[in-house]
Amino acid sequence: MPKIWPVHYALGVAGIAVIRNWMNGAETAEECADELRRLANQFHEDPSLKFQLDIPNMDVESGYRLWADTYDDFHNPLIAIEEPIDDLPVGRSPLWF
Repeated sequence: MPKIWPVHYALGVAGIAVIRNWMNGAETAEECADELRRLANQFHEDPSLKFQLDIPNMDVESGYRLWADTYDDFHNPLIAIEEPIDDLPVGRSPLWF
C-alpha cells in the first residue's frame, strides 16, 4: 500500500500560489515563496508533520464511488468554488507571456 506525507500536498499548494502570483509583482510572489520556504523548513523541524497516510489501491470505479459519496456533500466548500465565474477583473493572464 503506498504511503504519502500530507505536508507534501501543502508544499505543492504553496508552490502553486507562487506560480499564480508571480505576475502580480515581486512583492506578492515573494510573500508566497516565503510561505513555501517556511513550510519546507517547518517540515524538517517539526516531527508532528512527518506523519504518513496509507493510500489503498483500488480500481477506478470503486475509487470514484468512494470519492463521489463525500464530494457532493452539501458541506463541501469546493462546490461553491466550482460555480461559474461571471465577472472576472481585467488583468494579465499567466498563460500569456
